[in-house]
Formats: sequence, C-alpha cells, structure tokens
Amino acid sequence: MNDVIWGPGPYDNVFAKEWAGALVESEDWSTLDDGLNQVDEIGIAAADVVARTLGLDRPRTDATAEVDAWVEGRGAPPEHFRSRALAAARGLRDEGLVAEARGDDHAWRAEMDALIAVLEGEAG
Repeated sequence: MNDVIWGPGPYDNVFAKEWAGALVESEDWSTLDDGLNQVDEIGIAAADVVARTLGLDRPRTDATAEVDAWVEGRGAPPEHFRSRALAAARGLRDEGLVAEARGDDHAWRAEMDALIAVLEGEAG
C-alpha cells in the first residue's frame, strides 16, 4: 500500500496506518481503547478492529494483514467496545472534520456504511 493521506479503507491513510502499527505492538486492549476515543481516521480504524475481534465480516487486504494477525487468537474485546465502535463509526461518518472532508467520497462512504452495518449486526 502506498502511503496516501486518505483512501477509502480504514487503514488507507498514514495516520491510521501508524496507529495500527502501535496496536500490533500492544499486549492488551489499551491502544484499542484509546483509538475508540479518537475523532479522526484512527477512530475509524479502531472501530474496524473491534469488528474484526468480534469475528464480523470485514475485508482482508495487504493493508489489514498486521491487524488481522493481532486479532487472531485474541478473543473478544471488552463488551462495551462494540457500542463504542458503532458510535465512533456513525459519528465520524456523519459529522465533524472527517465527514466534512470525506463525505462526498462515495467509496469512503460505502466503506463506512459497511462497517456500521456489520457493527449493527445487519451484515456479516
């Protein structure tokens, strides 16, 4: 993957990619917990990680390989992470600087809608 500022996937930007690098070095849930508090692309990546830890259907690509390896064998996250991930994904899709900057990007919006759908239990 080329380092781009923004791409449609949760790890298709340098900020989320750097955060994911820190995540895979972590031994516990703290980095993921912190990520769910972010109001930028890191919050989107964190919501995606929660979906993956819950075994929900998320695309696997070269950009997700390290995260997928971290998720394997980890078990489910703390119970409240799913609702936090859903709130983060909805909020970042619908309001704030990320939504303002990316809301007209149809590929990004479709990716966000898919993430929200699996977290809601409507897909996957």
